[in-house]
Amino acid sequence: MDYLPSLSTDALIVAVIGLLIAYGLVFGQMGLNRLAVSIYVGLVLSATFARQLHEMVATSQYGGISLSLTVVQLVLLILPVALLQLGHHRLHMRHKSSMAVTLVLAVLVALLITGSVFMQMEEDVLRQITDNSNLASWIYDLRLWWVGLVPVAMAAEVFLRPRPHH
Repeated sequence: MDYLPSLSTDALIVAVIGLLIAYGLVFGQMGLNRLAVSIYVGLVLSATFARQLHEMVATSQYGGISLSLTVVQLVLLILPVALLQLGHHRLHMRHKSSMAVTLVLAVLVALLITGSVFMQMEEDVLRQITDNSNLASWIYDLRLWWVGLVPVAMAAEVFLRPRPHH
């Protein structure tokens, strides 16, 4: 009997990093900047409104939908990403940027996304993931670094952008 092997947390994290590198190569630094900003918006929405929205949904007069706090937090994190990314992928908007900065920014945004997802998880689920994955534990432990380093990498692009040839 054939079966599909389960993916490890580390494999999923490496896949996210690979996808973000590909995304950065296709859409350039402006696409990565937009994605990073949408993650920050999602973090603010989740931190500000998740508990209240969870309580409101759980006690609604429409029978109370059973959603965990983690689901509500992840929806609030992902919603701005989806909304801000739709319709904004135009290859002609891409400007020349340093390939090194684009790759660094792609990895940092991937780590920011992964760390942000971990921050939305319930404590017992998060503990299980970080206990089973050194990579997940490392990303979660350094989550505040990803929040701070992404804007630094975005700003570095200004100084490292290749000069136009006339």
